[in-house]
Formats: sequence, structure tokens, C-alpha cells
Amino acid sequence: MSRNALYTLGYVTAYVALFVLVEWAGYVPSTVSVVPTWHAASGLHLALALLVPAWVAGLAIAVATGVELVFMPAMLPAWGIGGMAVVYGGAYVAAARTMQRYFVPPLASLHTARAFLIGALVFPVVLAAFSTSVFIAMGVPGFGWETWGTLATRWALADSAGILTVAPLGALLGWSVHPAYEDRGINWIEWVPSAPVDRLIYVLEWGIVLLALYGAFFVPSLHPPQYYICFLPVLWIALRHGLPATSVAVFAITLGISLLQATGGYPTSAVGEQLFLIVLAAAGLLVGMLISERNRAQSVLAEAGKRLRGYLPPEAVPPVPPTHRPSASSAHVLEQNTDLLATTADQIAALNHELQASQERLQNTLAATNRMMSILSHDLKNPLVGIRGLAEVLTERDGRSEREMRMLRLIQQSSQQALDMVENLLMWSRLDTNKMDVDPHRVGLHMMVEECFTLLGGAAQHKRIELANEVPTTLQVYVDPRMVTIALRNFLSNAIKFTGSGGRAAVSAAPVNKSWVLVAVSDTGVGLSKEAQQKLFSSSSGMRSVPGTDGELGTGLGLQLCEEMIHRHQGTVWVESTLEKGTIFYFTIPREPGVSSSPDATTLQADMPDRLAALHA
Repeated sequence: MSRNALYTLGYVTAYVALFVLVEWAGYVPSTVSVVPTWHAASGLHLALALLVPAWVAGLAIAVATGVELVFMPAMLPAWGIGGMAVVYGGAYVAAARTMQRYFVPPLASLHTARAFLIGALVFPVVLAAFSTSVFIAMGVPGFGWETWGTLATRWALADSAGILTVAPLGALLGWSVHPAYEDRGINWIEWVPSAPVDRLIYVLEWGIVLLALYGAFFVPSLHPPQYYICFLPVLWIALRHGLPATSVAVFAITLGISLLQATGGYPTSAVGEQLFLIVLAAAGLLVGMLISERNRAQSVLAEAGKRLRGYLPPEAVPPVPPTHRPSASSAHVLEQNTDLLATTADQIAALNHELQASQERLQNTLAATNRMMSILSHDLKNPLVGIRGLAEVLTERDGRSEREMRMLRLIQQSSQQALDMVENLLMWSRLDTNKMDVDPHRVGLHMMVEECFTLLGGAAQHKRIELANEVPTTLQVYVDPRMVTIALRNFLSNAIKFTGSGGRAAVSAAPVNKSWVLVAVSDTGVGLSKEAQQKLFSSSSGMRSVPGTDGELGTGLGLQLCEEMIHRHQGTVWVESTLEKGTIFYFTIPREPGVSSSPDATTLQADMPDRLAALHA
């Protein structure tokens, strides 16, 4: 059996025991023959409906009501007993569910008090009118249509008195013993003060309550009993201790009055006594709820103050005078934390304003930088293309000396490197400002590699590096040709840059499945250390462009661009390298439109060891 089920069983057991006690043990006086003065069972019904699941509460209330009607002196028809039992069970559950929109833990606010008091006064009127009408229809002795108004009024007042004096106490007791309610604001419930001095004062206060009861009934000058002298101790306890102690005091006074009536035989007016119980309970609970809400707000502010002191620098925390220490009054604690919150709010507002201004300045600076980069890239790209083209034309002419040919090839190589750097800067600016979208088409991967070889052939030839296109001529991919071409060009440019004279750079590819293609760009260059591999694609790792084997320079953006463009295609990229042996860059690109994310490197390495080994070879 679960913990919630055990608590539900405990609540129902306590409800049954108390119901039997108040209904048959003689503790409920009746100044008139047919309607009790104080119907404590109504408060038990509502408390149970607030604590347990609806179907459990409805069944328990229906059974208890049915048993009570069966044992009435008047013989009631079965249909009447069953109908009233069902109506009572459903009505109390419905009332509890309606109140639970407001009347739930922490059960201490003006809004909560108003909702509960309205429900405790209106709900019994409806139920009393129905019950009185049914009793008259069933011919219960003492009930007649000529006295319907009087009986319905007394019945409603008895139910209201029972709900106001029993339901809050029962609900608070149930919530305070259930661990599930610890996180719902119930930590403010304190039945007995913790400090020894406060406990002594608490005992004296209860002595005053008993003294008021004694004076109301046993001081001859106050006869007939003057219940209203009980108001002062109830309000005192409410102001001192809040809702929990107030609910106990209200219940104790109500029970005491009922017991003294039952044993002392003091004649009173039923309606007058009922009105007194309702006014006493309503006033005490209202004040107790407000005081508990104040205490709970103080604890929340104190906790917030502790957290704020941890967040703020010491010089920003207002000094706490000695009178504001935890031993001081609650008003001082509230004032201290209110001042702290106000100071903190002002500081947060100032910091927020400064942050917004800094963010705006940063955005303007970034926008200006991006505009400048875009303009510079465009302005530099055109003359570099012209220089490269002229160098190619001059190289093709005959009659050049070896020295002139070397100079022309150097011009061609340098202009291509500069053009690649400008292209990377331009592409990075577009990607960073989200001005470039993926525009995929079905293209042949072999031809894209050939285009890159054409652009980089001069640099490879200068270093006598062999370029090998090992991509199947029939392999088709579904990518943005411009993005993937730039990625391939950067991978190959790095391979040529870090491979010595007489080395080799190759591009190979193989299908992973129907949706993805795995591409490998390998070289026989200087390789990378483990530490360099971990930082290779990071923009915040401090990695900078490293000169190549012939002193070639770069911007350091190439590999970051490669990663970004592969990710724009939902692909993945990783590197494998060994110092002084070479490097392989792997990446995946889609074969078909509408594919999901690519398998990651770990999955591919585990599922395709032979395929990766072949690409590596």
C-alpha cells in the first residue's frame, strides 16, 4: 500500500471515529427536538473532502449519512435514505472542490478567508433547504411545511457553525501530518510555540480561555450565560499565534459551551447560540488567517533576504542594526527585509538599464563590423580575381624564363590564398548575420571535388603534392553546392598547407545508408596532437592559424566555417590524426531531401569500421 493510501485510510478512520463521537456520544446538545444547535458532523464532512480523493470522500460521507438516517427514531423509506446519502456525499465533495480553488495550503490570505467564509455561509443554506424539504416529504415527526422556514434556518445555522468551527481545524491537522504538503506552504503551521517563554505565555492564554468559559456559566451575575466574553481570548490568541491556535481555541470554546449546556441544563435560544458560534468562529478565523499570512510573508522575506545577501556584494547590503537581529520583533524583521528588497530592486533596475545600454552598443558595434567586413570582402575580392586571372594568362604564354615562371606561379598562388581568405571572411559574415540560407540541389560529388582541385591545383603543383579524387563518379548528394564546395576547398587547402613536398592529399566518399554519405579528406602531412584535435573546431579555445610547411598563412576561420556549413546540412564532422603521419577529416552530407540528423561520429565508428578503414587507406 502506498504512503498516500495509508494517509487516506488514516483520515477516513479518524473521520468515522469522530463522526460516531459527535453524533451518538451525547456531545451535541439540541435545544429543539429536531435540529441540533451545533452540527459538528458538517465540519467533519468538509474536512474529509478537503483531505482525501473525491470518490473516497463522497463514499465515506454517503455511508455515514445513510447509517445516521437508518438509526433515526423515525422510520424513513429506503429511497429517502439512499437519495439523501448520495446527495450529501456529492454536495460536500462539490463544495470542497469549489473551495479548493482558494481554500488550499497555505490557507492564509484575505482571498482565502473570504472564499471560505462565503462558502461556509452559503452552502449550508442550500443543503438545509433541500434536507428540510425532503424530511417533510418523508413525514419525519416534528417537520412540517408550516415551520419550514424556521427549521431550514436553524439547520443552515447549525451546519455553518459546524463547518466554521471544525473544518479548518480538521484540514490543518490533516495537512500538518502529511509529508506531501511540506512543499505547499504548510511550514508556517505551529501548534505550540518553540521558545520556553512563549510556551509559558501560551499556557496562560489558555487559562484565560478556560476562565472566560467559567465566568460565562458559573458566575451568578452573568446568568443567563454571556458567551460574548469569550471573544477577547479568541482574538488575543489569533493576534498572537495565527490560524492554527485560533482554530483550536474556537473549537475548544464551542465544545465547552456545548458540554456545559448538555450537563448544566442552561436554557438558551438556539438561534442566538448558533449566531454567536458563527460570529465567534468567523471573526477568529479571519484574524488568524491574516496573522498567519503576515507570518508566512515574513518568513518568505527573511529567506529572500538571505539569498539576496549571498548574491549582492557586501558593500551593497544595508547594515542590520542590533534591534533587527532574529530575536527582534516580527515588525522589525519585516521592515529590515523590506528595506533590503527595495535597495536590491533599485540596484537591479540600475544594472538592468546599464546592461540594456551595453547590449545596444554591442549590437550596433557588431552590425557596423559586419557591414565593414562585407564591404571590405567585396572590394577586395574583385581585384584579387583579376590578379589571379592575369597571372594564369601570363603563365600560359611561351618564352618565359624559369625565374619569370616562378614569380608568376607565386603571384597566382598568393592571389588564390588571399582570395580564399576573403571568401572565408565574407562567408563567415553572412553566416554570423543569418543572411545565408541552405539552398540544396542534387549534384554530383565527384565534380565538386574536381572544381576544388582546379582552384587549388597551382598550390599543390608548387609543393609537388599529388591530388587524388577517389569519389565514385556516380555518387549523388543533396546539398547546397556553394557551401559544400567551400567546405571541401577549406579541408583541401589545409591538407595542402600542412603537407610537405612530395606528399599526397585525397578525397574519398562512401554511402552510409540511403540518407547519408560519409566523406573523408586525407593527407600525409605533419598531423595533429590530441590536444590540438580537441580544440580544432572551437571558436573560444584560443586556436589561431598556424603557418604551413612553406610558411603559408590563414585566418583561422576555415575549419570553423567547415563545421558550421556541415551542421547547416544536419551533418557531423570529426578528425583523426597522428603526428608526422597525416590527418583525415570526416564529415557526413545528405543524399536525399528531408533527412533527420546524421549519425554521430561514435555511431559511425562503431557501425562502419571496415568502411572507415577503407577510406583511411
